[in-house]
Amino acid sequence: MCEMLGNQYFIAQNYSEAIRVYTNLINDKKANTEIQKRLIVSYLKTYQINSALLQFFAILNFSRNATKCDENSKDYCVCREMISEINNNKWENVIELDRDLMLAMLWYFCDLEQSEKYFKRATILAPDDGILKKINKTIFNN
Repeated sequence: MCEMLGNQYFIAQNYSEAIRVYTNLINDKKANTEIQKRLIVSYLKTYQINSALLQFFAILNFSRNATKCDENSKDYCVCREMISEINNNKWENVIELDRDLMLAMLWYFCDLEQSEKYFKRATILAPDDGILKKINKTIFNN
């Protein structure tokens, strides 16, 4: 498996296949933070919130300087598009906790303050969630 194949699936919005390729790359220790970020987005696009959250926690342990979206970059960033879709209710039947988790993870790549806001909201909704506690401690020292 190669990164280029995963990226082709990702661009074509075939997120299930992108997940398969990116997961294999991670398992083979051939993944960088951009691959991990795209895996998180692919999980979110297929509404696999728990898998996205676990991968998000893994990326924090892999690199605290995870790939950030740059508004001035010529590279396309799907995060802001997804944030807009979620905020404009284009994702129907998403429960509040999942919505907050999705926004928290996406905002992490664009705006840390917004990310913290949504992680705090998610923590209020799920105060006993161990992964959320670890994420808040890792990123925000909370």
